This record gives sequence, C-alpha cells and structure tokens, in this order.
Amino acid sequence: MSEPLSVKDRIKQAHRPRRPHKINLRGDLVAKHEIANNELTDLLNREEASTAQPRLGGVTTTASMEKAAQVKAIEAEMADWWLELVLEARPWHEWAEFKSANPPRDDDQIDRTAGVNFDALIQNFMPRCVVEPALDDEDWENIFARCAPGDLRDLGGTAFGLHERSLDIPKSPMASVVMARHVDASAPHGSGESQSDGSTDGSPSSSTSTTRPMKTVKAS
Repeated sequence: MSEPLSVKDRIKQAHRPRRPHKINLRGDLVAKHEIANNELTDLLNREEASTAQPRLGGVTTTASMEKAAQVKAIEAEMADWWLELVLEARPWHEWAEFKSANPPRDDDQIDRTAGVNFDALIQNFMPRCVVEPALDDEDWENIFARCAPGDLRDLGGTAFGLHERSLDIPKSPMASVVMARHVDASAPHGSGESQSDGSTDGSPSSSTSTTRPMKTVKAS
C-alpha cells in the first residue's frame, strides 16, 4: 500500500469542480419541441378527463399518438445538434473580482437572487469557465447570436453553480447499498459472520447519510 499523501501534496493536487452541460444549437427545433410537447400534454389531459375510468397512465387515443410521434420526430432531428460542454470553476479571486465589478441590478429578480449581474455573467464570465471543447471568439459570437436565451440562462446557471454553493462531503446511499450487497454475496456461506446490519434476511441497512442537497441558484 502506498504512503498517504501529505496535506501539502493533497492541496497541490487539488482540482477545481467541473460540470457537464448540453445545449442545442437549433433553437428553432427547441421551440418547436416545446410547443409540440405542450400540445401533447394538453391532449393527454383532455383525453383522461373525458374518460370515466381511465387506465393507469391515462388513455391513449389516435390524436395523442400522432402528437407523440411528432414530438419524437423533432427529438430525432435535434439529436445531431447537441453541443456538449464541460465547465470548470475559475479561481476564487477571479469570481470575487467579477462579482464585485458586476453587482445585481435592483430591477432584475434573477440578479437579486444570484447576487450578481446575471447577464454579465452569461456574456463575460461563463465563456471563461468552458474548458471543453476549445471555443474561440467566433464560436461564442455565433452561440450568442443563435442559441435560445433560455438555454443561455441555463448555461449561465451551471457556471454560477460552480462558484456559489454549499456542499457537505458527498456520499451516495445507493452506492453504499450496492457495495454492501456485493460484500455480502462474496462472503463464504456458513462462515459464522454476522450480517453487517444485524438483520436476519441478509439485506443491507439503509444509509444514514447526512449529506444535504446542494443549494444552487438556477436562472429561470
């Protein structure tokens, strides 16, 4: 077993947080999909309301089937236009300087919630967070000119979440359950060892993780 890293070595090898984000470059298809999906929802609601005894999941009629096929066709057309980005948090001093230079506007609800000029964050700070793929000024000019404003706000929300959040030590309850099952299945039968949770049926106990959810402001 290798020697544990010293505090200094761990600090030197620390990494800033990263998050992936997908944005569709066909804003026309995004809007078309939203309209068709809303129409499908309305159809399903009307169909269910008009049926005396709706089956589980609602009643599917010809109209809703045709609309669902339209939604799926739009999704298939959108598939080739997704841009997969990876964002990385900037150093603390850069974020602090940006916030200080771009205070929230009094008449903007998103700004007041985020504590920063959110439009400035999207236009001037968020591009500096994108580390994959490599995008130049021309790329960003085209992205800002062609992508839907709502999609750009979502992308800005991802950049914001990299810098403003509260986070406990991450722990996955599901991963704990899976690992416990693996250990239990690998143990020799009749070894006389007790189950890790003290139960008689061999199922692992539920996790008691105290991790709180991250508090992230998301632009609407």
